[in-house]
Order: sequence, then structure tokens, then C-alpha cells
Amino acid sequence: MDVYGCRFAGDVESNGEPRMTHATLLVIVALLQAGDWYTTRTIIAKGGRELNPAIRWLMGKLGVDLALAVKTAAMMAIASHSVVACIPLVVIYSYACWHNAKALRAVP
Repeated sequence: MDVYGCRFAGDVESNGEPRMTHATLLVIVALLQAGDWYTTRTIIAKGGRELNPAIRWLMGKLGVDLALAVKTAAMMAIASHSVVACIPLVVIYSYACWHNAKALRAVP
């Protein structure tokens, strides 16, 4: 079954192993975006600051939540194009969530 070009049930490689679908990667990217949003918002609420200068600038112009919403929408738009676009985002935002979680432990 295809939905928006993403395959679901029965999508396997020729050797019988399940294939990671674009839809699966989109869900992972979305969950990582939510984790990044939550941890970033929490760090800022506790007196920390955004380390990415572009996002920090955007937060100064739009406010924290709207800037994070714009960033999340942009990342999801990029991820929606292909599996190849999803993979670096999974790596980058896995690191961002790990880094933010580590920073949260250091913030009182």
C-alpha cells in the first residue's frame, strides 16, 4: 500500500529482511524534532541559551516557540523529500537530543 509515496506492509528486501521505509524515517525525524523542541525549550526556561546562532537569531525575532515551530516545519519539509534527506537529519537530531539531555542534567 502506498500513501504519499511511502510503502508500508509487505515492504521487504529480496533476502526477506524488512526495508526501512520513508514513512518510518519520517516518524523518527518527527520524534527527534519533538525531543529537540522539548529539551531546548526546557533549557531556555531554566536560563540556558540556544547554541545554534541561526536559531538563536530567529528566536530573537520570532520568540522561542514560533522559532522552534519554523525550524521544525523546515526540517520536516526537507525530510519529506526522500529517505536520503532523512538519514542526516536522524543523525544530527539524535546528537542534538543527546547533547540537550546532557545539558539538562547540568542545569539546576
